[in-house]
Amino acid sequence: MNKDQDINDRVLFLMEYLNLSKTAFAASIGINASVLSHIASKRNKPSIDMVMNIADKYPKVSGDWLLTGNGRMIKDESSSSLKEVLTESMVELELLNEVNHQTLQTRIKSLKERVLKLV
Repeated sequence: MNKDQDINDRVLFLMEYLNLSKTAFAASIGINASVLSHIASKRNKPSIDMVMNIADKYPKVSGDWLLTGNGRMIKDESSSSLKEVLTESMVELELLNEVNHQTLQTRIKSLKERVLKLV
């Protein structure tokens, strides 16, 4: 699989690898077939819930590969589980969100002070 392909391509590649139709693959991970059609057309990206469902249903799929395209699709026994990778990613995103929120609050406060000085 080409490294330049995105997560949508990797989800579809996994479906083909498993030799499942869109309807069967969607049902296996608890989503509507229309959601998978939107992913196939690249209208939407897979949600975190969908990726977690793939991890639950297909635990041998490498989380690193699914999320980034790095490594092999099927993990060897020494690889991190998809849930571990997602959990670490979620913690990192929550920290970044907190930092961004604090930065925005600081900037808003600064702008308010500047506006008050102008008035």
